[in-house]
Amino acid sequence: MDNFSVPEFQDMQNGAAAAFSDVMAYQIEAGGLTVNKKTEPIMTNCVSGNFFTALGLQPELGRFIAPSEGDPSVMNPVLVLGHSYWKTRFGADPNVVGESVLYDGRPVTVIGVVRKDFHGPFTLLDTQGYLPLGMVMADSGNPKDAMVNRENRSLTVLARLQPGMGVKEAEPVLKVLSDRFAREYPKSEEGVMIEAFPERLSRPQPDRDNMMLKIATLFVILAALVLLLACMNVANFLLVRATVRQREMAIRAAMGDRERA
Repeated sequence: MDNFSVPEFQDMQNGAAAAFSDVMAYQIEAGGLTVNKKTEPIMTNCVSGNFFTALGLQPELGRFIAPSEGDPSVMNPVLVLGHSYWKTRFGADPNVVGESVLYDGRPVTVIGVVRKDFHGPFTLLDTQGYLPLGMVMADSGNPKDAMVNRENRSLTVLARLQPGMGVKEAEPVLKVLSDRFAREYPKSEEGVMIEAFPERLSRPQPDRDNMMLKIATLFVILAALVLLLACMNVANFLLVRATVRQREMAIRAAMGDRERA
C-alpha cells in the first residue's frame, strides 16, 4: 500500500518494532502563511512527532517538533521553516524563532529552521514548512473520523530498519501485520498488503520495478541525444560556412594576383 490512515500508521508503530526502530509519517499540504498582514502560499509537510529525530536531523535555528507535539489527535500550533523559505520569506532573520504568524488564518509559532542540506522527504519538492500532524487533522472537516477511519489513507509512512535488519528480513514482520489487519478489520483491510521498499525505490512513490527512475533515465538520454543532434547541426553549419569562406578567400587571392600582374 502506498498511503496509510492514522490508525494504520499507529498500528505500524506499535506492531512492527521487531523490524523497524522508528516509524514516521508525513502528509503534503498547501496553505497560506500570513506575515505582517501579507499572505503567500506555502508548501508544507505535516509530520509525526518522531519525524526529525528518526531522520537524525539537527536544526539550523531553534528546535524541531517534539514527540508530544506530533500527536495527531491534538492541534499543536507550531511551525518549522525550510531553510530556503526562511531565507526568501524572512530574509534569513535569526529572530524569526518565537515569532507568531498565521497559517490558513490560525496563529502558529515559528519554533525552528531546518539546515540547508535538508529539503524534505519528497524528491520533487523543496518543503517550505513543517507542521505537526494534528494541524492537518484539524482541517480535515471531521478530526475524530480521521483518527479512527482506516480507509482515510493520506499519510506516507517512512521507517528506519533495526540494526542488522534488511528489507527481506522485515517482510515476514509486515506479512504478520497485514494478516492481522485483514483479520481484525476485514471491511477496510481486505486485500491490503504492507510492503517495505528501500529508500532508493521509494521516491517519489514506492515502486519495486523503479519505473520512475527508468522513465527519468530515458528522458535524460533523449535530451542528451537532442543536444548531440543540435551540436552536430551547428558543427555542420560551421563547416559549410568555413568551406564557403575558404572558396571566397581563394577567389579573392586569385583576383589579387591578377591585379598585381
